[in-house]
Parts: sequence; C-alpha cells; structure tokens
Amino acid sequence: MNKVKYFETLIDACINIRRINVQSSQNSNKEQNFQLLDLFFQVGNWFCHAYNEKSATWKILKLDKFQKVAIAISQDSLINRKELVASFKQYEAWVVM
Repeated sequence: MNKVKYFETLIDACINIRRINVQSSQNSNKEQNFQLLDLFFQVGNWFCHAYNEKSATWKILKLDKFQKVAIAISQDSLINRKELVASFKQYEAWVVM
C-alpha cells in the first residue's frame, strides 16, 4: 500500500468542503486548485475524484503523486456537496456515452 503524505489535509478537504491547492507529478508539477468529492482505495493505491473549477473538469488523481497540498487561501464561491455530486454524475454519464 502506498503512503499518502497529505492524507489528513485531503480528508479534511473532503469532509469540510474546502478548496485545496495541489502540485502533482501527475499534472506536470503545476499547481492547481481542486474541490474533492471523495477519496477511494483501489489495488493498493489511494485516489480522489477532483473537480477543477477553473477548467470545469473532473479528474481522477493518484494521491501518492501529490508533491504539495494545502488548503487554498480563497474559499469563496465553493460548490456545495449536492452540486458536486450532481456535476460528477453528469460527468460520469458523459464519459460512459
């Protein structure tokens, strides 16, 4: 099982609906802001469903690729849990097509 360096911060962001700033080797090491829908475990690895508000896209991110994670300074105009779930369901339906 791969260790996740920022696990507590990521759990906090999921539970308390907080925007996070992430730098990940999975995304060319550039910093991006996400809202997390959930964290999940699969085949020995932790992942999350993450919504990037700037690009209005969903991503599945591998948590052990995160090089930096912090709660974002700005928590303005967050999407609430109900809207996040609805957006993700719409994304899943589109992906399956």
